[in-house]
Parts: sequence; C-alpha cells; structure tokens
Amino acid sequence: MTQRNLLVTLYPIAAASRLTGISVHTLRMWERRYGLKPSQRSGTRRRLYDRHDIQKLILLKSLVDRGHAIGRIAGMSLEDLEKQLYEMGDISSRPSQDEPAIKVDVVLIGPSLCERVNREIAQFQDIHVVKKAPQLEGNEHLLKSEGLSVCVLERPTLHLETLRHIQAITSQVVMSHMVVVYNYATQSTLRRFREAGITLLRTPVSADEVRLACLASSLRTQTRRRASLARPHLPTDNEPVPQPRFSEEQLRMIESAQSPLECECPKHLVDLTRSLNAFELYSRQCESKDDDDAALHAFVADITGHARALIETALDRVVVAEKISVK
Repeated sequence: MTQRNLLVTLYPIAAASRLTGISVHTLRMWERRYGLKPSQRSGTRRRLYDRHDIQKLILLKSLVDRGHAIGRIAGMSLEDLEKQLYEMGDISSRPSQDEPAIKVDVVLIGPSLCERVNREIAQFQDIHVVKKAPQLEGNEHLLKSEGLSVCVLERPTLHLETLRHIQAITSQVVMSHMVVVYNYATQSTLRRFREAGITLLRTPVSADEVRLACLASSLRTQTRRRASLARPHLPTDNEPVPQPRFSEEQLRMIESAQSPLECECPKHLVDLTRSLNAFELYSRQCESKDDDDAALHAFVADITGHARALIETALDRVVVAEKISVK
C-alpha cells in the first residue's frame, strides 16, 4: 500500500473516521492509549492525518475486526500489518517493497470521476480502473465486470429512489462495495444510505480520497465476509451507531394510532425503542473510574445503540404495513 513521490493530503479527524470506518471516539482513545497519533497538527491543534496514517488505520481496523487486540498490533509497520492480513487470507498478494499488497479493481461512473479522478488516480499502483462511464443509466452492465471490487458512483443529489435503484442493480451482481460521491442530500437520506452499507463522500473529492475509500471498502468487505464464516456478527464501537430514526413526537403518534387488527406490536416496539434509547443515553453519561471503565461504558452504549436501530427497523416496517402516519 506504500505510495511514493505523491503530494501530501491531510485529513481532519472526521474525514479520517469516514474513510476508515473507525469512530472519532475510538480514534481518540487509540491515540491516548496506544500512541496512534496523527502525523500533524494544525496551528489550532486540530488532528491532521496523512495518507500513511489513514492506510495504517484501515489495516488496523481490519485486524481488530478479525479479533486481534489493538494493543498488540498498534506499533506494527504497514508491511507487518499487511503480512498479518496476508497470512489470514484477507489479501491475496504477498507484501513486498516493489508491489502493493492490496489491489482493487474499480468502475468509475460519473462525469467528474471519468475526467479528473480517472486521470489523477493513475498515479496509484493499487487502484485499477477497469471501466468508466459518464452516467449509470444505460451502463448498469458495467457493474457485472469480471473481478470488479468497488463501484464509485457520482450523483449530484441523493434521494431514496436513488438508493432503491442502486440496491436493485447491486442485488444482481457480485461486488464488494459501492462508494457514492454526492453534493446534496437530506440527513435522513444519508442515514438510509449508510444503513445500507454504502460509503459516502461529499464533493469536492480528490483522487486520493476516492482511492482510500476504495481500499477501505474492499478490505472491510473481505474481512467481514471471512469473519462471518467463523462467528456471528457482533457490532463494536468501530462501527458508527445509527442516529435515532424516530422523534419522541413520532413515537407518541405511533403509540396512539388505532390498528384495524387491534395489533399491539406498534406499542410494544415503541416501548422497546424508548427503553433502549434511555439505556443508551444512561450508558454514555455513566460515571467512569478510569479509561478502561470509560471504554467499557462506550462499548455498552454502542451495542445498545445498534440494538435500538434494529428495533427501529422493525418499527419502521410495522408503521408502513399498518399505514400509520408519523408526519
């Protein structure tokens, strides 16, 4: 993954979190406890991560998701981390100084991606653009390209219809992941895209940012696929917790709605949602005696948040089936 003689791009902690899939809370904890500091700080002491930092974090997260203790691998070099992933079967090429260990075949769909990003991304050895097109409509067949790992799709705006169209296409193809570059979208629409496992990048984006998102997406999907064969999936604080889907006012509307079948499911799901919301908040505000205790409470809060999101998914489906208005 090592690249040489390239311009230095620096990312603030929020961008580092988005590109690596590691929460801001976890990045700060890893810095404090394991010395995983960003390469630079701004004049106002803001954390700034360079390409090397992001690549290392991507590899660390993949290994942590596979069960490695962060304290044992935090001090490893990029090459040693790649060797670990190679030995576990998550990357197919043996790490070397001459060739990148991770190679990703991508399709670029969108006018800016085809022109500027495609031209600039040629400087990277680990990204191979197999196909490109100015628009998705009429080019859906490109997602069936042999060996394709990641599709990068450019859209000026995002809507739920866009998500449904993407899901309808990708459900028919074997592909690791999709990265969507957008300009405008509502927060509720962005949440739905993230819940569907789609990586989002807001314009303007650099070729370097697109490359890092592709590397992270490809490796993350491979790691999860292999890990799921060995053990059930358990969310961790490395995965962002979805924001609450329903406001208290909407929960009250659902609770008071009359069902033609006298079904109590909406009310029971509202009770569960409220209870999990309350316990998630309690866990985040609970006093901690030390850093380990704080990390434990954060983990419990994150797990509760994921459980709440699952219940909200069930509640959302019941609301639609029962034709309950929440507007």
